[in-house]
Amino acid sequence: MKSTWATRYVKVGNSQCIIVPKEVREKLGAVPGDLIIMRMFGRLLICRKLDPNQIVDVNELPADALPSAVRG
Repeated sequence: MKSTWATRYVKVGNSQCIIVPKEVREKLGAVPGDLIIMRMFGRLLICRKLDPNQIVDVNELPADALPSAVRG
């Protein structure tokens, strides 16, 4: 599998999208409706699929369970 892809940034109705190449979708194991999280490091975009069992509502955790920096 190659490690560099070119893609397009498009507008679909009122939404704006980045088209994800098939090889990347397969590597992520992504299917329509999946939650994909993204973070920017300078000009570098990191993304990954988030499984539902990885979602935690920090407001439901005890106050001392996470450092304050994580809780926001």
